[in-house]
Amino acid sequence: MEEKVQHYLEEQQMIPDRKSPVIVGLSGGADSVALVTILHRLGYTCIPAHCNFQLRAAESDRDEQFVRQLTTTLQLPLEVIQFTTEEYAATHKISIEMAARELRYEWFEQLREKYSAVAIAVGHHADDTIETVLLNLIRGTGLKGITGIQAINGSVIRPLLCLTRREILEYLDQHKLSFVEDSTNAENNYTRNKIRNQLRPLIETINPSFGATMQTTLQHLNEAYEFLQDQIGHLKQKLMNDTGTATILSLSAFKQTGKSRFVLYELLKEYGFNSSQVDDIYNALDATSGKLFYSDTYMVLKDRDQLFIRRLREENPGNTETLQLRLFQRTATTRIPTDPYCIHVDAAVLQFPLSVRRWQTGDQFYPLGMNHKKKLSDFLIDLKTDRFSKEAVRVVTDASGKVVWVVGLRIDNRFRITDKTTSIAELTMSRKQTV
Repeated sequence: MEEKVQHYLEEQQMIPDRKSPVIVGLSGGADSVALVTILHRLGYTCIPAHCNFQLRAAESDRDEQFVRQLTTTLQLPLEVIQFTTEEYAATHKISIEMAARELRYEWFEQLREKYSAVAIAVGHHADDTIETVLLNLIRGTGLKGITGIQAINGSVIRPLLCLTRREILEYLDQHKLSFVEDSTNAENNYTRNKIRNQLRPLIETINPSFGATMQTTLQHLNEAYEFLQDQIGHLKQKLMNDTGTATILSLSAFKQTGKSRFVLYELLKEYGFNSSQVDDIYNALDATSGKLFYSDTYMVLKDRDQLFIRRLREENPGNTETLQLRLFQRTATTRIPTDPYCIHVDAAVLQFPLSVRRWQTGDQFYPLGMNHKKKLSDFLIDLKTDRFSKEAVRVVTDASGKVVWVVGLRIDNRFRITDKTTSIAELTMSRKQTV
């Protein structure tokens, strides 16, 4: 059994060497006891970590005492923490199960940094990944959801995915290792327990080899998923362009790929859009421009033949916009700057101080070369400025309230350099901006 785990560790390249510290989640249950014992016997540097979630009264304290005795026997250090899980769940308005998960992995990550550990090992096994697939299928899932639990997910590794629950119990019995049972595992209050205790046994009356069959199927699905992700990566390079302020998806190019709803989901899921939201976006691809869609972190704008994808502006983005002013006398060698964020205007016409602000509905100015007013909103429409870019537009105004400069786009004709200009105001806008 230990050789099988060692082979899996090497095959998946989970731990670089035996001297590198590994945080090992140790609940006291069969899986975690087998995990810490196997890794320890294989010579890896283990730092067991136990979470007391204080959810099962005396049973939670029993588990903590058990792992203390076990790690003493193994002569391993032990980290223990107690959580007020119910209070955390109520405060964050999440389930007890989700609260325990968040608390556990956040603490594990803190320990990983404390010990400079290379990984966090947890005791999921082959049967857990089958249960996860069944759970995802019941709830509804994309392709990723039917590939099961991954051996490596960031800093988290799962060395026992190569073993079944039966193999783990046989290993514990062979080495006369005791473990504690979580009494809630026998209850069917949670969906996962119903799958483990009721659904899977029913399936095995139809196919007694269901576990082995699923393992083979999952291997095929993972290989297919990796292939698809490689193809999606190529499509991203072909269809999407990052401008710095937004990512632009060409709809004409997307439609040439077959206009697949699946492809669109794969392109947008990393921006936090779920399947239902992508369905709404997909159904709007041929609609008029201007439709907006939101995930928790991003927005998508349908604008003509493009989808603009941009991160939502935070409450306090910390953006800075600095207008630099330099006054100097005009000479024969004075040259007009070519940088769109640096302009020369007639200093004598300006009324100081100058201000920078977002453009507003109702703003008007005289675009360079024109002798009549134009609404700034119409000016931006003429430039075919998309909705996202409009939000980024700033104007410089003088003390009279006149628009001197639509930053990066056009100066006001009233402030232009003429033959009569003797003094020049050089305005430069340096910006760190997330719109």
